[in-house]
Amino acid sequence: MMIEIRDVRQNANEYFRRWFSDDNFDLFVWYNPEETIYGFELTYDKAGCGKAIRWFVDSGFSHYRVDDGDQSSFSFDIPILRLITEGGSEMAQVLSRFEASDEEMPIHITMLVQSKLREYGRLDS
Repeated sequence: MMIEIRDVRQNANEYFRRWFSDDNFDLFVWYNPEETIYGFELTYDKAGCGKAIRWFVDSGFSHYRVDDGDQSSFSFDIPILRLITEGGSEMAQVLSRFEASDEEMPIHITMLVQSKLREYGRLDS
């Protein structure tokens, strides 16, 4: 079950954001000044290779995998997101897991994220 992380650091020159998390997902949601959702980032497969799907009103979808870089004890690499073009086919599984985790989240967020996962994965409603 996803819980909201309180007191999320807000970055200057960015819209207000909220953060929800559980063992499978991290969901960041940005709100524009009109207090409607501007976009979101859903990270998933946290125990595996890690991936993220983003959607924003003005730019649409982007899909990423987490690149941990060189993880040797002599390296100071930080994880970065690398754009991937495949992955829509796994959205049915991501959507199913998300629906099982979203029961405590505000309905306007769950509805939007579910809708966008269906759209990206080209899944029937």
